[in-house]
Amino acid sequence: MTNPPTATKTQPSQDQMAMIIGIPHSGRNIDDAALMGCGHWTRAEHAQFADPYLDVLTESLKPMADGLVVQHTSRSLVDTNRCPGDQANDGPCHCDGELHKNAIGLGLMPKRVSTTRLLERHEHEMASRRALFLHSQYHEKMAYEVQKHTNKQILILELHSMPGRSGRELGWCVGNRFGASSAPWMLELVMGAIAKQYPREHVAANSPFAGLYSAWLHGKPEQDVHFLQLEANRQLIGTTPEDVQRHQEKIANILAHIKKEGPRRSPKFNREETPSKGH
Repeated sequence: MTNPPTATKTQPSQDQMAMIIGIPHSGRNIDDAALMGCGHWTRAEHAQFADPYLDVLTESLKPMADGLVVQHTSRSLVDTNRCPGDQANDGPCHCDGELHKNAIGLGLMPKRVSTTRLLERHEHEMASRRALFLHSQYHEKMAYEVQKHTNKQILILELHSMPGRSGRELGWCVGNRFGASSAPWMLELVMGAIAKQYPREHVAANSPFAGLYSAWLHGKPEQDVHFLQLEANRQLIGTTPEDVQRHQEKIANILAHIKKEGPRRSPKFNREETPSKGH
């Protein structure tokens, strides 16, 4: 994979936030299935890998998004939130070995559909090349969107949904790799915005999902580039297009609140704009 360009900050404008939204796991295009070695899987088996129908939010999110990156290829073919080093046992590691899941069927080319069931995948060189291309394409698009807004505070929100068995009593989980991919104040801001729209739902931080490869790659809070992985419980958000669309207004309100309050909450904004004592 080609490493994404490093964002070089110009003079920042602290009264602005660029919000970039990623939807990596809701793609419905399985046309590449044969190339990826799983053309023999049924459509229902492909669907088990998806975060169902979050992509129907795309149009309603556009007014709030300064950048929108959607993976249209099915997650059953490639998981962009895994390390490309999973692709080969002797391949180079891109994340210091922390995020590798291929050995248990949850790698770049996933095949685990439950705790007890692995689907048979016919891996071959062409499949690996295709997987790496799609993976690289997603992250290069994300990096391009970041590069376009280096004069602003940047927040990347990657939208996911989690199975009810993972979320248990949770409505949402917000992950920042325990502070590695975003500043703590940004995590608190986003959790508060979600809680305001879903007051009856519990919003957790970093458990059960703290963020994986995407957060590791793109989150650079020391450069004012913050990455948060948002997981909505599927028992809350639903698993049909109609179910998910019912949440459009609430999610748009969440994003609007974050975009308005983000610059105000920034320590840089407060330090520069708040008069010190005695003045």
